[in-house]
Amino acid sequence: NTKNWYCYGKAVAEQAAWDMAKEKGVDLVVVNPVLVLGPLLQPTVNASIVYTLKYLTGSAKTYA
Repeated sequence: NTKNWYCYGKAVAEQAAWDMAKEKGVDLVVVNPVLVLGPLLQPTVNASIVYTLKYLTGSAKTYA
């Protein structure tokens, strides 16, 4: 039971791909990028980019 339908849908689709690959006897590789950067698609900063922005502006502590 989840309310994060986007993530749920991706997980269900990936599991279906694994099941089909096993059934057909083919290899499957899944790539899950940990970070995707590029221009924002909306005019405001959203939750997924806010921490990156904080690191770039120096308002968040780093470990380096």
